[in-house]
Amino acid sequence: MIVWAGSVIVTMNTRFLGGPASLFQSICVMGYCIFPLIIPVVVSFFFNMGAGYKTIVIGTCLFWSIISAMAFMGDIVPEHRRFLGTYPIVLFYVFISCFVFMAT
Repeated sequence: MIVWAGSVIVTMNTRFLGGPASLFQSICVMGYCIFPLIIPVVVSFFFNMGAGYKTIVIGTCLFWSIISAMAFMGDIVPEHRRFLGTYPIVLFYVFISCFVFMAT
């Protein structure tokens, strides 16, 4: 449900900025790019991670997710509005990574 809601917001933002994004494209990209944030959950299930190590792993996976999503969705938004188009994507993945940090 969270991925769907985030995808709706990203799609609406992209449309408002003049990009040709579809809802299903956003759902697929956002769902696909959330996979790196699953890695810390699986690792913490098998190993006890300290707060410092957990922060490094989640931060690395967050960076991976953001870069992956921006590679797909960043090209849809016009060049002069790229920052405005990728900002909600960054907020979405930071929001999800906060959940991952609290859950592990």
